[in-house]
Amino acid sequence: MSGVAPSAILALAAECRRRQALGADIVDLGLGEPDTPTPAHVGSAAAQAVAQGHTRYTPPAGVAPLRSAIVRRFAQEGLAYAPREVMVTCGAMGALSCAFHATVGAGDEVLLPAPYYPPYLTQIALVGGQAVIIPTDEADAFKLRPQRLRAALTDRSRVLVLNTPNNPAGTVYTRAELSALAAVALEAGLLIVADEVYSDLVAGPEAFVSVAALSPEVRRQTLVVRSVSKSYAMTGWRIGYAAGPEPLLKAMTRVQEALLVMPPSVSQWAALEALTGPQDCLRALAGSLAERAVYARQRLQAMPGVRCAPAGGTFFAFPALGPPGSDVTGLCASLLDSYGVAIVPGHAFGIPWCARVSCASPRTQLEAGLDRLERGLEQARRRDGHAA
Repeated sequence: MSGVAPSAILALAAECRRRQALGADIVDLGLGEPDTPTPAHVGSAAAQAVAQGHTRYTPPAGVAPLRSAIVRRFAQEGLAYAPREVMVTCGAMGALSCAFHATVGAGDEVLLPAPYYPPYLTQIALVGGQAVIIPTDEADAFKLRPQRLRAALTDRSRVLVLNTPNNPAGTVYTRAELSALAAVALEAGLLIVADEVYSDLVAGPEAFVSVAALSPEVRRQTLVVRSVSKSYAMTGWRIGYAAGPEPLLKAMTRVQEALLVMPPSVSQWAALEALTGPQDCLRALAGSLAERAVYARQRLQAMPGVRCAPAGGTFFAFPALGPPGSDVTGLCASLLDSYGVAIVPGHAFGIPWCARVSCASPRTQLEAGLDRLERGLEQARRRDGHAA
């Protein structure tokens, strides 16, 4: 474990809490967590589950009603799965962990386009795999292109992780772009792990398309991973889910049983209500987060010396605060120390000249944080210009 780096995101959140406890005025734009409470009807369903005694062990793959609800949810997108092809997990990270344990051996390569979600590296390292980072272009909205994917292939390539909408950049792939990447993956015999946690939070002109929906052939070679954490403001309930080929799901279920026994029982019944109950809360939250993300990206794009790639999903902005190849980790530390605004340095995501700005805070807090960020960047620009 000494070789596994701690989460930069959680470390920053802990530092913000420490400073706030000491009385510091800190605006935390680092943690990716909706500011709204879990919907009331979901909480009521959890209380009812407790009253009805649903507090005991469940099957390792999750309770049958929730798995059936997940099947119906996918069917709404034209994705046909049987209950035996889906499982409930301890958050989306639980699904990813089970997937890597089930498919990646020592020395096997997992292909990761940069920017990537940092815990991927941890999960791959824990199973003895090798993360192969594939560069993307900032000017191309950080999208992986087929030629880059093909150039990264070796005889040890096993898995392609495709995160759309992307955390941190908000990149959303079109159907044509997914088809081109899937063709390379099929030819190379790669398992596509499609991290689609933010699929309900797409605000661009095109509707979200799952890579598994492209064709039966792609579906047979794809594991889809989602969760209720962000869409329903249920980050602490720790419920995710996965769908894919039955042999893979059986193997992942065995992993989950061995490592975790099962997902939390009461949380499963809460997730059932989230997926099957009124969806007004999802639409309201998605609309509010999208509005804040658009506002933040526009503010950032207007700041001198800052570049911010367009994005169609998630509630993050991923501005470039320095020239390509630079590292803004020190700048981010200075912004926290001198201006009381916290953002996550892009080094954690594989793009060190950028930083992740979470737009999930209340609008007034987001505005205040961006004001501080703008003042801090302006001061840094003047200082650097004077030094030059």
